[in-house]
Amino acid sequence: MASDFLFPMTPDLQLVKDEYVVIQNVVQILYTRPAENIYYPSLGVGLYDYIWENRHSIINIIQEPLRRQLELYEPDFQDVFIDVKAQGSGVYLDIMGKVLKYGVAQISMPLEV
Repeated sequence: MASDFLFPMTPDLQLVKDEYVVIQNVVQILYTRPAENIYYPSLGVGLYDYIWENRHSIINIIQEPLRRQLELYEPDFQDVFIDVKAQGSGVYLDIMGKVLKYGVAQISMPLEV
């Protein structure tokens, strides 16, 4: 998953990981299709694959795969709550959780599909 490098690069290279990197990883998990990443073939929910699905079926099938992916690939994102709603012609995801490792008690990521 993503990490940011501190520059200038030195032999004792440090990786920076904070709540923003966790958010970036969650978004990457959402939009990556399974088997798209050859190093992690099980990574990804493939949200784009659901674009032409019936919006009510998305509500029923997206939550569990996303929860499993977050547990597996982003363990720093804890106490995950996924709210999926159909409004008008769209589907809205609100992913909430905690990143206690970095002192963040609540993160909310509203997304429109």
